[in-house]
Amino acid sequence: MGGSLVKGSMHGGVVTCPKHSAQFDVKTGQAVESAKLGFIKMGVKDVDHYPVKVEGNDIFVGID
Repeated sequence: MGGSLVKGSMHGGVVTCPKHSAQFDVKTGQAVESAKLGFIKMGVKDVDHYPVKVEGNDIFVGID
């Protein structure tokens, strides 16, 4: 819906969109809570997710 998850809050592996309150599992990208506009709930699509590997101080992200 155009909201950026970068500025969202994260609790227990779930990130919340600061604009519409939609929630997504950070490991799978699966939507776990619909977006809200006022009192209206709107469906959201799952978001893309990528494999991440940490080696020492290096972080590797698998991008197709």
